Amino acid sequence: MVSLFLENPNCVTAAPSVVLIDISGNIKGNNLNTNRRKRFSDGFMLALNLLNGNEGKLFSAPGEVLVIRKDLLLREGGFDRIVDVSQLLKYAIFGESGYDPDAQVFWRSHAGQTNKLSKAKGEVFYQSLMEGWKESRVLEIWESRYDQETFDRVKKFKDHQISSTVYAVVSENIANYKLWPAILSLKNVLCDCPQFFLQSCWIVFLGIFNLPFLILRKIFRKLGISF
Repeated sequence: MVSLFLENPNCVTAAPSVVLIDISGNIKGNNLNTNRRKRFSDGFMLALNLLNGNEGKLFSAPGEVLVIRKDLLLREGGFDRIVDVSQLLKYAIFGESGYDPDAQVFWRSHAGQTNKLSKAKGEVFYQSLMEGWKESRVLEIWESRYDQETFDRVKKFKDHQISSTVYAVVSENIANYKLWPAILSLKNVLCDCPQFFLQSCWIVFLGIFNLPFLILRKIFRKLGISF
């Protein structure tokens, strides 16, 4: 991907395509259909696409994939705890972003991933996300560069990302029949972000109510019966 930077002096970030693999290295899929962009794209437009939920199918990744110019990386304070989003919101916005779908990064997923182990312990990531947004300075950068309407969009995105992450952890634990992790996650929600507690309790209630149906469906599928 070095050629992307050499070819275009305005290119400040670059990405390969992502190939998803399991713990044994077997290919599970790729992200080509959700990365339908040209060799070079306006980084700010990619950031806006992120704020809109990738409605343009221009950029998606399971985590940090962008290679960032060293001078820009150092100037803006280096990596932070929300690099999954700051790679676009903090770095790509300063120029053009290159993309080479023929270059590939292999992204392994397995049960021993740190985030999965943390979820099993009831971690809802509220504190780390709040601190990550603060240390990233994304809000300050956008407030100084763009108008109020655009700045409000990134603030709304931040709030939604944090709340949806909390709710997703609670929902995932109960959907995977992990009752004790679900209880621990509720405890952490109450301690760290009580404003999300009632909604989290409702998610757990609905999950418990649906558990018998989910278990029966799983049994019937193993027996080859559909309903």
